[in-house]
Amino acid sequence: MIWLHAYSTNNDPKVIAGHFMAEVEKRMGTPARIRCDLGTENVTIGEMQRFLRWSMNHHVSNCFITGSSNHNQRIESWWAFLRRHHAQHWINRFQELKDSDRFSGSFLDKQLILFTCLNIIEKELQLVAHLWNTHIIRRSRNAVAPSGRPILMYTIPHLFGGRDHLKEVPQEAVEICKRECLQRGPFTCDETVFSLCCLIVRELLTPTKHTR
Repeated sequence: MIWLHAYSTNNDPKVIAGHFMAEVEKRMGTPARIRCDLGTENVTIGEMQRFLRWSMNHHVSNCFITGSSNHNQRIESWWAFLRRHHAQHWINRFQELKDSDRFSGSFLDKQLILFTCLNIIEKELQLVAHLWNTHIIRRSRNAVAPSGRPILMYTIPHLFGGRDHLKEVPQEAVEICKRECLQRGPFTCDETVFSLCCLIVRELLTPTKHTR
């Protein structure tokens, strides 16, 4: 698992590309090939991947491919893992709010959920990603993929019969791509709602004459 984040949107191509480019810059390299589903949120990543590969050697054929996720056994296994270890809890909690008429789906309701829960979910997702990266993938009969801990297979692939497919990219190309990305802002929700919520929290936490 390279990155896993919670945010107010999961379908803005420029936001998704921002996560991608952050990892590319950290490693100063891009994968030899990226496989994504057919969602429009991946379009910008595809364009950047082709540009990054072209900037080094012009070999861009098949460096970005698309396909249905249900044909990718490993990603389907990951979604089941995420739901079991994290997502189902939050799905149940939010459903309870809806069933008890405490969440209507209005703009304000959504922003309040983001204000109160987004940072908590983000921290939990980092723990889930670590759990996934360090769990053991058991060897199975007729399996094509290797077995072992994902973090070790990624870091030292030669010990598992693989090799590093990271392709070096120039800093100039990285900077060009970053300018086309939309970075996460400092607010977990709408800026006005965030400011009002912070003001209310400060007022509630400020001791009064009766509580001193």
